[in-house]
Amino acid sequence: MELGLLRELATRSGPCAVAYFDVTRDTEEAFRANALRRRAVGEELADRGVDAETLAAMDEAIGSEPWVVGRAGRAVVGRDGTVLLDRVLPEPPANTVTAYSRVPDVFPLLVAVSSDEPVVVAVVDRVGADIGVHVRDGGWREHTVRGDERPVHKVRGLGWSQNRVQRRVENTAAHNAAEIAHEVDRAAAEIGSRLIVIAGEVRARAEVMAALPSRSRTIAVEAEHGGRAAGSDRTALAEEVQRIAAEFLADETEQVLDRFQSELGAGQGLAVSGPEPVVAALRAGAVETVLLPSDGMHRDVTVGEEATDISFGAQDANSMAGEMTADVAVGRAESAVALAAAATDASLFVIDPVDAVPDGVGAMLRFPMPR
Repeated sequence: MELGLLRELATRSGPCAVAYFDVTRDTEEAFRANALRRRAVGEELADRGVDAETLAAMDEAIGSEPWVVGRAGRAVVGRDGTVLLDRVLPEPPANTVTAYSRVPDVFPLLVAVSSDEPVVVAVVDRVGADIGVHVRDGGWREHTVRGDERPVHKVRGLGWSQNRVQRRVENTAAHNAAEIAHEVDRAAAEIGSRLIVIAGEVRARAEVMAALPSRSRTIAVEAEHGGRAAGSDRTALAEEVQRIAAEFLADETEQVLDRFQSELGAGQGLAVSGPEPVVAALRAGAVETVLLPSDGMHRDVTVGEEATDISFGAQDANSMAGEMTADVAVGRAESAVALAAAATDASLFVIDPVDAVPDGVGAMLRFPMPR
């Protein structure tokens, strides 16, 4: 998981206001219930000492409700009168959670989005395509590409003109495939998608796959369901995309774990496990990828002026506080590690089952740490 969504939180000083709350819309009373939650979030944050400017900015953001159907949650983070993060979550939290801290509890957000891989989906024929971004809860943002609508089916029985007509058909279809491939590649680059699904007519799928630039071709797969004809039911396609995305994430996690365990076993210093070795590597800027179990680390830490100034013991924390000009803050260990990873341009994987990560946290390194 890339941690761009946390980088600003990790690199700016001062406390953050955090709210996780339910935005489910599945009953007639949902609008009223959400309005009450909005008020409760504001009151709780005010009680925690959040400044008026940040309260106003977060209240305005929360009041601009995203379009949600069914169960969903929302995470909003603010600081210094600005909303730094506003994200719809695939599942609502069990209870409304608010906090005001220099070490915001971001780990529940990471767990929620770790299985929510955005997928660029193109439903194609030889005339055009419907291109959308699909997420786990079935959400879909769509853009239509219309190619050249001259004849795109070969015609037989035209005598001497048959070859000329067929060449025209092939040229038109090839032009359309290239245009669709360009739009698919652009969409994937814009959202940083790591997975593309091409659905629709069999021949059109093959032509678009062949026309994709190399970067997109390596992350593209074909789907069996889906079509552009009027009245086509996209339910089967949505289910297939969800299955493909889940398999992609499972395969990726398995590969990361295999590499981590291999590096750890090799003893060359390119993988470490346990809280203290991982934090030491984060301080040195050596971490490439952090592995955290989905249930967290079950402990608090102290964090100094920099995001990587993490201590696990009271004695270390007191020593750190004496060397720093800023106060030491207390936060959840898993959130502090995630923020430190974001501050040092590392990536992060939330691992389930949790016992796959020995010692509660692990990391693969860019370079070995001194012994």
